[in-house]
Amino acid sequence: MGHRVKLDIQYPMQTSANKNFYLEVLLHTKYSINTLSLVHCDHDWKLNNRFIPDYDLWYVKKGQGSVWINGELFPLQAGCVYFFRPGDVISASQNEDQPLSVYYCHFQTDIHWFFPQVRIQQGCNAKNQKLEFHLFQGLQLQRTGSFTPEDQRLMLLMVFHLLFKAKGMSFYSQEITPLDIERFDKALAYMDEHIGKTITLIELEQVLCMEKSGINSLFRTITGMSTIQFFTKLRMNKAKLLLRKGTTITQTAQNLGYPDLYSFSKVFKRHTGISPRTYSQSSFESFE
Repeated sequence: MGHRVKLDIQYPMQTSANKNFYLEVLLHTKYSINTLSLVHCDHDWKLNNRFIPDYDLWYVKKGQGSVWINGELFPLQAGCVYFFRPGDVISASQNEDQPLSVYYCHFQTDIHWFFPQVRIQQGCNAKNQKLEFHLFQGLQLQRTGSFTPEDQRLMLLMVFHLLFKAKGMSFYSQEITPLDIERFDKALAYMDEHIGKTITLIELEQVLCMEKSGINSLFRTITGMSTIQFFTKLRMNKAKLLLRKGTTITQTAQNLGYPDLYSFSKVFKRHTGISPRTYSQSSFESFE
């Protein structure tokens, strides 16, 4: 079970140099699996408003049910795969006469820009792609205590490979160069460092040595959002994590550099649809 597998990953439907670049990024990305498990759900199992703090992947081994991803309904059935991103909120239930058995994998990655570039076909049927075998193999390695970081990376690479083959994942067509990624990473590092203040495009012009129009074009290409929209989303994601940890609304607003509680609450509600107070009082369940 612990032998190394030489990967021969090919995507015949991905032919442009741009998409080949994406594949190179995928192959050389670091992944860290927080949890890998197979759960046989109890008779009364369900989820209500579960907040996703990291990347999650579900593979339904058997059973039937439903999952709501940010308010959108999808069926849960054998062979289907679902992919969740940080900040997603999900609810789920199962048919009582067909209880669910689900492989789930929580993982993190060191490239924050990459997965926003991946188009996800939720509920993709990957039953014929042997995806379950790689999840099972990873689970067995984990149980023996020999699930090394390299094993984890190889398992996720094979899972992603099979999802691309099953057309559960595909790349957006924007043209992104290595220089674009270098600049974006530099901007992201600056934003992370200054998450507690308001950042202006003038500051980023100096940091990246680019004009405002070029910076906005870069962010729209990589994230689908303007620079300020993306930074605001980062701040709201941070706000969710702080509130989930029990930080008061007032302290959260101060930590993120908002001048007053009203300003923070207005932005938070615009991005999440609920007030910070309602969010902080919500019950976010774990998968188990």
